[in-house]
Amino acid sequence: MAGTFLLRKRGEIFNTLVLVAPSGRAWEYDKLHPWGWERAYFRPGDGPVVADTDLGQLGLMICWDVAYPDLFRAYAGRVQMLVISSCPPAMGHMEIHLPNGQRLSLADTSPLGRAIRDRSDAVMDEDLRAQGAWLGVPLVNAMQHGRFTSPVPRPALSLVLALLPNPRLWPLVRHAAGATISAPHNEHTLVADATGHVLARPGAGDAFALAEVRIPDSPPRPTLPQPKMQLHPAAYLLHNALNWLSKPEYDRHAKDPIRSQERPPSMRGSTDAPG
Repeated sequence: MAGTFLLRKRGEIFNTLVLVAPSGRAWEYDKLHPWGWERAYFRPGDGPVVADTDLGQLGLMICWDVAYPDLFRAYAGRVQMLVISSCPPAMGHMEIHLPNGQRLSLADTSPLGRAIRDRSDAVMDEDLRAQGAWLGVPLVNAMQHGRFTSPVPRPALSLVLALLPNPRLWPLVRHAAGATISAPHNEHTLVADATGHVLARPGAGDAFALAEVRIPDSPPRPTLPQPKMQLHPAAYLLHNALNWLSKPEYDRHAKDPIRSQERPPSMRGSTDAPG
């Protein structure tokens, strides 16, 4: 069984995937790449984790980590299966709702926004399966269902970043206070075999996927060039910029054991999906 939690460790907060075996043995993996505004809640982990289980060597990942080819390379020749826990809003379909009633989709902001929209879904499905096939291992990717809604963190600066490539929309920054964002969650829960073939997906809504997979007898070593990600480079730039904006929120709130029991005031949000 595996699931993710926010855990305080060593005076810091991490987004931690906890894998527990029937015997009670447990392994912890801390997310290496907090996406965008997530950096207000937790800090990056220190490195990959290989769980030495009775099933074999399992590589652990969380959500946006799958967008980084170097993490797959770090697991090459070391794992027999990947276990990924994810709950990302569909970044390419994110909308900004302004207090004046205007609504902006990411595609409205610029050609780069449209490029991110058109390629962002692949990273959690086709790209992920291609990387698993390159490693020669089966994988499980579990995702949340529902819709994400939240106030825009640090709204004026966040909106400036979103609208920077489109001067025509700059006047909207004056309406940033009270803006919210919303997006459906990506629904790419799946079980794939070592060739990247999908063995099972859940039905619509709250559901589960069940499949039998063949785990290699030993960690295979890739023999082909690593596939490239389809994600537009602008997506990484947006992520890095939002991380930069959000880190001060973490420094102000998360490192205080008392204040960290509440979400930072500018980061409160909700989702109608189960936790």
